[in-house]
Amino acid sequence: SSILPVLQAFQSFHREIQTIQEQRGAIDPLYQAISLVSQSTGDPEEIIQKVMQGAKSLTNADRSTLWLVDYQNNELWTKIPQADGSWIETRVPMGEGFAGKVAQTAQPVNIPFDLYEHPDSEIAKKTDEKTHYRTCSLLCMPVLSSDGDLLAVTQLVNKRKFGDFGEYDPGDWPVVPDHFKASFNEKDQKDMEIFNNQVGVVLPSIL
Repeated sequence: SSILPVLQAFQSFHREIQTIQEQRGAIDPLYQAISLVSQSTGDPEEIIQKVMQGAKSLTNADRSTLWLVDYQNNELWTKIPQADGSWIETRVPMGEGFAGKVAQTAQPVNIPFDLYEHPDSEIAKKTDEKTHYRTCSLLCMPVLSSDGDLLAVTQLVNKRKFGDFGEYDPGDWPVVPDHFKASFNEKDQKDMEIFNNQVGVVLPSIL
């Protein structure tokens, strides 16, 4: 009989913790993003998609990419979802572009609006010219294993101003849309550091 009150108290405490977690999840994008990635199965495409989705919602970025490290070929690679549901694999040499430099140094790169004024923006400009997209700001962060080994790089492009602006229209290129006139801040970088720690726990299952 003495066990019952203890058990009831424990159940009550557990319910309170669950409620707090649910309430926090409803208002805390970082908690939501980490939960999303934690629920991933071992499917590489699902993990890539959930990491990109979580990073975008966490920072209000327009686009995101998870670049995985291929040490054997000295490359970064990713899979990009297409409109028809298929995936296209893309590879870039280690050291090329902003993500490639982060892969070499394992240090974050945060370039505020307007990225085109940055001395190393030539590759971004050439890519934009082909795709008719306008890169305005960028945040690249390393993803490390628990042992400190580099596993991947998260790349966020174009911090969006909050508001109902709709999707970017390639027909407007190269004009900068008003909602892209923003920069990733210190909080975005700190949140992504915490988020990437969780990504580093999940990624070894697909590498």
